Amino acid sequence: MLECCQTDPAERELFLDFFEKHKEILKRHIPSAILDRNPTILDIRRALSNHSPLIALVDSYYTSKARGAKDPPHLPHWIVIRGYESEQVCINDSTHESGMKTGKMVMKGRVLEKTMDTYSRFGWPSALVIVGPRKAN
Repeated sequence: MLECCQTDPAERELFLDFFEKHKEILKRHIPSAILDRNPTILDIRRALSNHSPLIALVDSYYTSKARGAKDPPHLPHWIVIRGYESEQVCINDSTHESGMKTGKMVMKGRVLEKTMDTYSRFGWPSALVIVGPRKAN
């Protein structure tokens, strides 16, 4: 399924439809999600200052490249953003590239902003979910 965004247009449409439907589900069920605009470093810093980690939809090219991949594909990928210090963003990433280590990594804030701009390059709706404290029922 992930590779269809780099294949023929009919399969790509199916893939993009999936992300549109996913965005609608997030809108309905997660009010803290930033979905109708590209997330910014300010959004990230604000959430982290409230001790809320974030889950971000990114272009996997940049996270894979930062981990040493030679020619990674541009694919949607979810990461957890857990810290920000001195223009560096701390990320937990379970990468899909075979042979690459999973776990913690650091990325410059301006690179992360570029990574989160999934819409302008591919038409994937961007998404940033702020994970807050669980509400009591």
